[in-house]
Amino acid sequence: RLIISGSSELWGFEANAMRRMRDSCCGTLDALIGYRYLNLTEQLTIQEFVTAGPNAPVREGTRIFLQDRFAARNQFHGGPIGDVFKVTGGAIPPPAARASVALGVNVQTLDITGNQVFDRPGAARETFTGGLLATPTNIGNHRRERFAVVPEVGVNLGCQITPRLRGFVGYNF
Repeated sequence: RLIISGSSELWGFEANAMRRMRDSCCGTLDALIGYRYLNLTEQLTIQEFVTAGPNAPVREGTRIFLQDRFAARNQFHGGPIGDVFKVTGGAIPPPAARASVALGVNVQTLDITGNQVFDRPGAARETFTGGLLATPTNIGNHRRERFAVVPEVGVNLGCQITPRLRGFVGYNF
């Protein structure tokens, strides 16, 4: 029996200051600068359960359990700079487009574990370090920091709720 499970989660936040750079009859152009945080966490677990048959290289009836676990986390801290263009006019807030790039540091953490358990008939249980892909040469906690660039392009459609509050939906890439 083989069980493979994994998960992935991405979230972040950003705070910006904006300044009007251009105001014309068809729209406004604002410059932005700020702080962006992104967190990507991923995990992969592989488990294998085997019972040795009559032609196996180990004693028949031996139960073998192997497990590998890989857990990775990337945390980006950076400063975005960019522009926001808004079309002017109309009672409903018109579309807005945004382009920015964040420059910063990405902190990468990787935790690798693995083990094997042998249950031989009539013998004591044996446990070994290392699984199928997680071997004694790569098991452990690994960390590094690297310079990173995170670009972003987005489009928003909004609704003015009060003179100082706007709700919007959009798509960022």
